[in-house]
Amino acid sequence: MGRVGLSPLGRVDVAVIGAGLAGGLLALALAEQQLSVVLIGPAPLAGWLSGQGAGPIAPATAWSYAGVGGAALGPWKALEQRHGDLGLVPRRLHVHGSPLAPVAWLWRREPFAQLDLARFAPALSARLEHLGVRQIAAAVLGPPSPMQGEGAGGWQLALQSADGRAGELVARQVVLAAGAGCRALWPPLPERLRTSWAGLLQLECWPDPAPRPSRWLRRVRAGGMVLPSRFERLDLERRSATLEQPAWVVDAGLVPWGEGALLGQISLVRPGVELGEPPDAAWMEAQLRRGLAQFDPTLAALPGRYCQVPVSFCTDGRPLVGPIDEAPGLWVFAGFSGAFFQVPAAATEQAAAMATASAAARAS
Repeated sequence: MGRVGLSPLGRVDVAVIGAGLAGGLLALALAEQQLSVVLIGPAPLAGWLSGQGAGPIAPATAWSYAGVGGAALGPWKALEQRHGDLGLVPRRLHVHGSPLAPVAWLWRREPFAQLDLARFAPALSARLEHLGVRQIAAAVLGPPSPMQGEGAGGWQLALQSADGRAGELVARQVVLAAGAGCRALWPPLPERLRTSWAGLLQLECWPDPAPRPSRWLRRVRAGGMVLPSRFERLDLERRSATLEQPAWVVDAGLVPWGEGALLGQISLVRPGVELGEPPDAAWMEAQLRRGLAQFDPTLAALPGRYCQVPVSFCTDGRPLVGPIDEAPGLWVFAGFSGAFFQVPAAATEQAAAMATASAAARAS
């Protein structure tokens, strides 16, 4: 992030916990509402793709297909009109069916695009800095604590940087936008907010030549994106509340990513609301490659680095956004099943609601 020190900050209007897509765009929308904002995440927002986005501290955004289309393109274009280039790249979308209901390769004619995350993350970080958003690379230690005393109001956060330095922050309002980490920050969150583990293969460069001809590779190397006509992950999320044992699905897709591509994805959902320990990476990669082989054996055999991250979702498909009723001043912004489609518009709406709440609190 732009400024990562833990020097005293005083009292700010809003602290946003979580520096992925959801937290970053919400912080941007809050700054547009003229609120003083601090954005907190365990790794620099601008470092997603520089090695700091790997491992358990990565926001799920860092390993996303980052595709967006249809009406959802409108809010992204509006963001670029206000803030300049954020990395939106037009793409030709190709869709395929599942093994159970195969369809011919199709080229979807509606507008479609992809966020180039190598451009988006640093551009967003720079824009936040320009608008006065303080960006802190630190972990939040435990749930926020309500300030005590008559007329105190607000919430206190205990922070720790990667090098062990401690700090504190007081904010009038706090937003939980840490995805799969939200429940650890506030355990009483509704049970419809759940988590899964998503895994993909990172192809750091294009195989040249490919071991066997692959129409997937041809389409993506020509600037397209290959995605399933329906993500089975969504069905798994809807029935997650009834699971008695872990379940997983593979939604085969291939998209440009940096100098290479992302190939995936496997989604693992466990019973209950707790995230639990990361699944065995070797087992997850084996299941992913087995699923990919049903679509294109060439792709399933390609060398690539396996990566997995925890993600949040909601069992009813509706993201968990808004105030936490039993904790005035505490908000949540998580559980997006299609974050690149949903977050920009939702961030604008939540920022407006928080600005109204802030004005009311100042007037009381």
